[in-house]
Amino acid sequence: MNKRQIAVAVIVLLAALFAGRTLAQGPALPPGEYDLEAGQYVFNVPELASTATEPVATDTPIPPTDTPEPTVTDTPFPTDTLEPSEHNDREWHPLTEAFGHEHKEDPHSVDDIFGVQFYGWAGGGVSYPWQTPNENANKHEGYGWLVNVDESCFAQYAAICVKAYRVQYHAIMGSLGATVRYHSYWMELLICRESDPDNCGILRGGGWHDFGCLFVDDVHVPLPSDPSTCGNNRRLHNSGPPKPKIATWYGATVGGFTDLAIRGEDVWGPVDPLDPFKLQFYCPDYQCALNNSRMTMHILAGSIGGFDDPDGDGYVDFNGYRNRYGQIVSGCSEVGLDCIPFVLEHVPTGYYQRRNNASDTVEADISPAGEWWIKYPN
Repeated sequence: MNKRQIAVAVIVLLAALFAGRTLAQGPALPPGEYDLEAGQYVFNVPELASTATEPVATDTPIPPTDTPEPTVTDTPFPTDTLEPSEHNDREWHPLTEAFGHEHKEDPHSVDDIFGVQFYGWAGGGVSYPWQTPNENANKHEGYGWLVNVDESCFAQYAAICVKAYRVQYHAIMGSLGATVRYHSYWMELLICRESDPDNCGILRGGGWHDFGCLFVDDVHVPLPSDPSTCGNNRRLHNSGPPKPKIATWYGATVGGFTDLAIRGEDVWGPVDPLDPFKLQFYCPDYQCALNNSRMTMHILAGSIGGFDDPDGDGYVDFNGYRNRYGQIVSGCSEVGLDCIPFVLEHVPTGYYQRRNNASDTVEADISPAGEWWIKYPN
């Protein structure tokens, strides 16, 4: 074992022994932030493949007959009241000085395309029953929505495009987020064939994305939660200047239905490859634009196949559930950790993709000139 491996092993052991304590370096963290979900799920999840392109363990999926009807519990944020007196951790909101964090784009802006079913299934506009353990309680600020509507239909490397999307992700682009393999998500996509761009369908689904292994400066940093092989699922971070202050995470689910890559354009700080759990900041006083407010939907992709297509037109419908890892399951009567709605509404079969379009970058820092409202973690 070389010196670097010994150092990483010592850090991981210390993190396990002292999880929950406030770090000595940098500003104090919210209660439970240093938990890292270690011992809750990261080190004990089953090893699951994430490269398949067909549904798992089913030839002809049969939708449950008792899918509950959602009850809408989230309402649009009152845009004329940017500093409400009480924060609701289940409601989307933009940046306010009082809150010190934001959730990127307003999901309600595309209710006319995707409807309001999600808010009932999830119980609100932020987080959901399939969150990773204590994710909303300990790391609520890491939730963000990326929303886009694009009249063009250009897939670049596929025959099926993503014409609109509404995606909730969880990511704190700094050392504590970088060390965690699984992060939750929800996505709704309007997808169409490039050859028939006005004949579109909607895909809805969520769960946990597997972001594989941590790489710093393109070198793998081993962690106890690593899969047996890293493959394409990876979290790419840098160790600091002169490297760019960005990070890109590539994640996937079992079955390949919903792969995505997100890129933080203004991450909180570098990651030390010899001590990846150490919290570092480019701006320790938060008085600069390196505050995790700028995010890009780098890749949205997946493959739809294996579902009934009675008329053979290449479009399918399905209404059922998947577990947190993306496998189709049966017997669900209500939404839960391993009963996550998965709905296909006239979705074209085959491989779909959207990749780094010019309009896919979001800047959510609306602090007035000369002020910096965002505080860690955001």
